[in-house]
Amino acid sequence: MTGRLDYDGYEPVRLSLTGEFVKNVAFDKSSVAQFAVNNRGPSGDPQKQGLFEGGDTAWMVNLVVGTRRWRSSATGRPTSATATSRATRWSTA
Repeated sequence: MTGRLDYDGYEPVRLSLTGEFVKNVAFDKSSVAQFAVNNRGPSGDPQKQGLFEGGDTAWMVNLVVGTRRWRSSATGRPTSATATSRATRWSTA
């Protein structure tokens, strides 16, 4: 789901807020955990991998402020690494 809000009340400066939300309904934590490499938590034993910390939900918010000649943006996204990559894999299989 994606939404966008533009505000031109400070002409010529425009404020744009965009948000996205993804819920991967085909996510299977046990299946993904077998192959996960970079989204594991800490482990007390250097010989063992930490527990899988991925998930099925991802979101992102982006704020852009600017004019036709310049702009600045900030993005926040505590996104699960597996939510979107796994969704892409299932949709192309």
